[in-house]
Amino acid sequence: MKSRCCIRLCLSWIASACLVMLAQVSGCASVRVYQMTPYCSPVGGASLLYLTWRNDPCHTMVVQWLTEGEDAAWVQYRTLARTLGDREEWQGVSGSATHLDGGLFLQRVELEGLAAGEEYELMVGRFPAIERFHTLPEELSRPLRVVLGGDCCGKIELLREMNELAAREEPDFVLLGGDLAYSGRRMRLFVRPYRELEKWVAFFAEWTRSMRGEDGHLIPMVVVLGNHDLNNWEHQEVGKGAPLFYQFFPFPEEQVPLQSYRTLDCGNYLSFLLLDSEHTHPVAGAQTLWLKQAFEGRREIPWKVPVYHRSAYPAVYSFNHGVSKAIRSFWCPLFEEHGVKVAFEHHNHTYKRTYPICAEEIDPVRGIVYLGDGCWGVKPRTPTSLDKRWYLAEAQSWNHFFSLVLDEKGLHLETIGRGGLVLERFSFSRGP
Repeated sequence: MKSRCCIRLCLSWIASACLVMLAQVSGCASVRVYQMTPYCSPVGGASLLYLTWRNDPCHTMVVQWLTEGEDAAWVQYRTLARTLGDREEWQGVSGSATHLDGGLFLQRVELEGLAAGEEYELMVGRFPAIERFHTLPEELSRPLRVVLGGDCCGKIELLREMNELAAREEPDFVLLGGDLAYSGRRMRLFVRPYRELEKWVAFFAEWTRSMRGEDGHLIPMVVVLGNHDLNNWEHQEVGKGAPLFYQFFPFPEEQVPLQSYRTLDCGNYLSFLLLDSEHTHPVAGAQTLWLKQAFEGRREIPWKVPVYHRSAYPAVYSFNHGVSKAIRSFWCPLFEEHGVKVAFEHHNHTYKRTYPICAEEIDPVRGIVYLGDGCWGVKPRTPTSLDKRWYLAEAQSWNHFFSLVLDEKGLHLETIGRGGLVLERFSFSRGP
């Protein structure tokens, strides 16, 4: 029986490989072997709908959803009415549709000129359901809540559990530090057509279902590129190594060619520096120069938080890995110069918190705490023991994400594990 199963599996792999090669040789991108779930949810909404930002999170919102067939990229929105008498007329905005392999279309509409700190109602395409979202405040008039984590969809059951826990935190948005859908793979031959797309669809379907506030509003996501978002896990040129990633998420239009590294400026109080840790852009060179300029242009912003995938101070992988050494050589000195208090790293599939570090030494006064290491929805690994890594203050085999709250007193973090357990708590003040 086992031998028959192995034979059937091998034949299936060979058949899939033949289809891939046939599509590549013929130049045909429409070999339809991919079937997707229905897009209309029981309440009439799009089942593959997600929000993100290209630029200003206080005054814009990018609305995206997937459809079978070339549906109209059309969105209607209005300010959420406090009373029936305050209800506004719907405003309509059109966008663009991008054809993906397998007969799918990515619909994208960017809403601009929105009011800061406002709630809105939304209808997308042909779907009758009314969704809700809100923009960020320009000033820190209330606590800002952000959930951060990475290495997400290794196991769909874990992704679902952690998504639901993250949504209970009622964050303003979620920032994901790479390896989102685990669509990348090393071997190109024995992979069925559209496997990458299937992984992304599963990720987005779970996100749309579970990542909602208590009142049902959609929680936006902001993302960083990781190695498992690439075609073959290794450094690739833009548009070649991570084509689906660059299609599924918008980037500032003024960046030509496209850059996965960018900033997300939350009003006048917080900037996230979203970096590419040697996936489609090298650490050194143009990206480091851009990072220096980004810091220089944000001297008046009190909180600056870098987020990237590979770790400068890993809990599992080698401390002497080339990318880790490059980050410590080129980025960390800029972090230290510009008053960074905490940086978020991923990739190692475990939990870690470093001592405060400055100039590659423990420094309780000037040091930066590096948090990570990417274990949202993957099986945890065993971290290196603390006595073998001088910089590790804590390292555990924990699935986790971070719940960040920024208020007038400082930046407060909780490490949330499975079951909603609060594993650690710590705070940072502005100070020197």
